[in-house]
Amino acid sequence: MNRRVAVSSVLVGLLLSVVLAMSGCGGGGNRVASYTASERCAYNSLGQIAFSAWGGIPGIRYVYTMSERGGSVANLTPSHNDPRRADEGGYHPAFHPNGTLVAFTAKRPVVGEVASKDIYVVPTSGGESVSFLRLTTDPATDDQANWSPDGSLIVFMSDRNGDPDLWLMNSADGTNQHAVRAHARTAEQWPCFNPQNANQVAFQAGPPNGRTTNLFVLDLTTSAVTQITDSPYRNECPSWSPDGTRILFHSNRSGDFDIWSMAPDGTGLTQLTQDSHSDGYPVWRMGNGSRFVFTRDRQVWTALPDGTDLRQLTRTP
Repeated sequence: MNRRVAVSSVLVGLLLSVVLAMSGCGGGGNRVASYTASERCAYNSLGQIAFSAWGGIPGIRYVYTMSERGGSVANLTPSHNDPRRADEGGYHPAFHPNGTLVAFTAKRPVVGEVASKDIYVVPTSGGESVSFLRLTTDPATDDQANWSPDGSLIVFMSDRNGDPDLWLMNSADGTNQHAVRAHARTAEQWPCFNPQNANQVAFQAGPPNGRTTNLFVLDLTTSAVTQITDSPYRNECPSWSPDGTRILFHSNRSGDFDIWSMAPDGTGLTQLTQDSHSDGYPVWRMGNGSRFVFTRDRQVWTALPDGTDLRQLTRTP
């Protein structure tokens, strides 16, 4: 073969491999999109990840979906040409158990209303023509929605009584809203249903200053509460595994925020990430629990249940 042709072929091959690597093709590589992610994501059994990130209008977060390999990014909560666009967007997504609906928090008031943080539902198809189902209308903050195992109920956080408390409502229309856990001078947040027991909700609680936070399990039938962590640190944002045997959470007990796992009774404590980054807000993949998603320094990552095989899906622009 002619030497020049051979050299040219090698250069073309190298260039092609670089292009494939950058595009996420070849070798099953992940696609890394440029977004600044915000707090908790969601992960359904269909292999989709929902996350919130800043985009469009400065200072406003929107809810997006993407493939668990990255790519195929779609905006579920676009602005709808409202003159008060600063009130639009969305954040803190949570998938319905069947993966076709997303609950989220946003300020999307109707004309004449004062903007407040309420809970909405949107199909994963998204798009500008989709109408959002508004479930709460209280002028207080309603946030951090999580679906019951059969999708009929949503547990959420509301501060309408003065402090962040746990509330429950029907997911179809937002009716029957009522507090299920209200404790004065205590911030109770990030409720999460046990996928195997609709009567159990894990949550975090602590003083409003947030310096010390621990995890608890609430029995909705008896109102009994069991504390499952006990440390002078921040143990936050629980996520129950699909089979009900493990709970993920983030904690700064090792010096900075990392992802931890434990049994629902607090035993079997295991540290899953150990680095200088700020890792938080872990959520199991619905269905088989084969991976979990979390945020690391405003970026979306996934990992196996033991914390290995880390995959970065977004990067800060």
